[in-house]
Amino acid sequence: MTNDKDLLTVRNLVVEYFSNQRPLSGEKLKVRAVNDISFGLKRGETLGIVGESGCGKTSTALAILKMIDSTSGEILFDQISISSLNKRKFRPLRQKLQMIYQDPFGALNPRMAVRDIVGEPLKAHKKVRNRKDYDSKIDETLEIVGLSREMGKRYPHEFSGGQRQRIGIARAIILKPDLIVCDEPVSALDVSIQAQIINLLEQLQQDFNIAYLFIAHDLAVVQHISHKVIVMYLGKIVEMASREELYESPKHPYTQALLSAIPIPSPDLEATREIKMLEGEIPSPLNPPSGCSFHNRCPLSKPECTKNSPKTTKITNSHSVACHLYS
Repeated sequence: MTNDKDLLTVRNLVVEYFSNQRPLSGEKLKVRAVNDISFGLKRGETLGIVGESGCGKTSTALAILKMIDSTSGEILFDQISISSLNKRKFRPLRQKLQMIYQDPFGALNPRMAVRDIVGEPLKAHKKVRNRKDYDSKIDETLEIVGLSREMGKRYPHEFSGGQRQRIGIARAIILKPDLIVCDEPVSALDVSIQAQIINLLEQLQQDFNIAYLFIAHDLAVVQHISHKVIVMYLGKIVEMASREELYESPKHPYTQALLSAIPIPSPDLEATREIKMLEGEIPSPLNPPSGCSFHNRCPLSKPECTKNSPKTTKITNSHSVACHLYS
């Protein structure tokens, strides 16, 4: 699943937190947001993580960035175990891991000029020798993401959504990171602007060999940018495969249902295809089902699915699925 060449290695990661909801007893309820997941990511590669809201994809990303604590498991970045590092020891590595946020406006300080927003990481990590060096790096980075030097004097509210996301990308790349976590980076943008941002991210990856952890609910976007894809459901990985294998031959019923809902450009094909509708609601992570967590919504569920959690089965060297149909 992972090897020595991985830039990022996640082993048996568990993330738990206490819910604000309390039963009559008054005790806080523990939620397992991420449940024993493992994967690897190489330099210059994009790993897409997809799933419905509450599946654990954002909690996974925040644990990797040490923005929340993991309960157990191990996270290695460039062969260094970062799971147990305190903030002081993690700080030198933090500049190598950056994030692009879903809301480009909410992630930008409205009181700061764009060039100060983009240059903030340089000051925080003391990466400039003097003002000339500082200004030069900001101007260069703005140009890389398609913004002019003059735009740096303006404020976030003066820009469109796509331009704001370019500002967020500029801030993320100015320290030349090895890994960028992209948390739904295009979901708030119009479709035409989405394509521009995806193309920019791909160009940056080619130019700087950046690895992306790309979180999204739009499987069409993930198909375009990802090399590998993870499908999560209620904190677990239910399927993991190369892009080609996942989209051409999905195995898990949940993955099949998600892919069947992707719009097809051809009106004739769109009118004749079968959409696999999922019945019921996602169970509460406060009280997950026994056995396979998907069994209450699965059209192929059998008695074993309600009793035992499925083990991960290898379909090929780059394709695995957690489903009793294949175990």
